[in-house]
Amino acid sequence: MWDLVGHEQATQRLSLSLRRGHLAHAYLLTGPASVGKTTLAYRLAQALNCANPEPPCRQCRSCRLVDTGNHPDVRVLQLRPAENGSEDGGGQDAHEEREGKRGSKNKKNLGIDAIREVIREAALSPYEARYKVYTVLNAETLSADAANSILKLLEEPPRQVVLILTAADANMLLPTVVSRCQEIRLQPVPTAAIVTHLRQQGLEPEKAELLARLSGGRAGWAISAAADDSLLGERQTLLKRLLRGGSGGTGERVALAGQLAADFSKQRQSVEMALELWVMWWRDVLLVQAEAADLVGNLDRMAELRAQAAGCSPSRVRSYLARIETARVQLAQNVNPRLAFEALLLASPAVGPL
Repeated sequence: MWDLVGHEQATQRLSLSLRRGHLAHAYLLTGPASVGKTTLAYRLAQALNCANPEPPCRQCRSCRLVDTGNHPDVRVLQLRPAENGSEDGGGQDAHEEREGKRGSKNKKNLGIDAIREVIREAALSPYEARYKVYTVLNAETLSADAANSILKLLEEPPRQVVLILTAADANMLLPTVVSRCQEIRLQPVPTAAIVTHLRQQGLEPEKAELLARLSGGRAGWAISAAADDSLLGERQTLLKRLLRGGSGGTGERVALAGQLAADFSKQRQSVEMALELWVMWWRDVLLVQAEAADLVGNLDRMAELRAQAAGCSPSRVRSYLARIETARVQLAQNVNPRLAFEALLLASPAVGPL
């Protein structure tokens, strides 16, 4: 019982490998934040040591120990989401909140000491399971030394060890690390599948549709937002601030750029979420312009979307979407945040106050 929303192809592939005994010594799970990478990593760790003929059963002792984080042969390494600024958690990936114990405050990378400890442990026989399973969440946060060190484990893996890495994109890791893993790419989950799951959990149809659209295929975010209204409230606050700043004069835009730059140094994850919202907003404007309003994500802001769609050309919107992506790349490359946000917001199409 993999118990994932979507990703049937990935789970079928892994189930077939388990049945045939054709296991890789290392797996790399890639895909957008909150799409289900962490949950799949946990299910795979359970399946590898499950006592049931159809793993993972999630009921046997081994599966339960993995669920609670107490299995002696299964270990998870990651920086805490608040520290690494790139969490994959929420709902479908809620395990992450429980497994940040080894990250240390103010660190930006998972260090070599943790990997060296894994290498030492991996040489020992499992305590009680068939496999020792080591999962590195958000492997893009590995320091250069740690990434090179983990190559030793990948190049000469002990027979009883399976390594699981998760990352947003394989390109963010060393090519030598990627080449030694079996990559499983998780694609965004279809909106209809997310709606169905939310409805099965008792959510009213209108809210289920809104959350599924807003999730952009990230089932984990939709599940968390259904359980925690503060996530939807945070989205409303961020979007309101972006719309107010983006439609204001030069002074308001510069002021908003300053706020975003200050937030970026303290709460990078929140600012990255704001940029994702900004991308979705302008994509929705394009959809309205293309008379495809039934596909928009921001269902609850249709009046504002129509106003923006009427106030600027599709070519201008497409050009601005490219600017947003450029800003995201620049921020990832440690360009001065204030300059990046000022350039982005000053170029924003506007139709006047909304």
